[in-house]
Amino acid sequence: GAVMNDVWRSADGVSWVRAAARAKWPARAHHVSLAHRGRLYVIAGTSSVGGADVWASYDGVNFEVVTWHAEFGPRTGHGVVSHAGYMWLYGGGLGVN
Repeated sequence: GAVMNDVWRSADGVSWVRAAARAKWPARAHHVSLAHRGRLYVIAGTSSVGGADVWASYDGVNFEVVTWHAEFGPRTGHGVVSHAGYMWLYGGGLGVN
């Protein structure tokens, strides 16, 4: 199926509103999104740009690229958490497209 780059928000998990039909980051699947130090991040996954890119936003809609080539390399199915002031990435597979 098609991969997406839309953004949705909800206050309760029941009612959802589309915040952006097409975010600035390339459409992707098998990525991670998380909140860290007041920003929202989209990290790696399967996309047209190789799967090692990191994007950040203060408002959840307007994203800017942090890096196109993170040191951890292309990843899919990985886990990322925010803890003690750092983003911690765990496992996953090679995100080769």
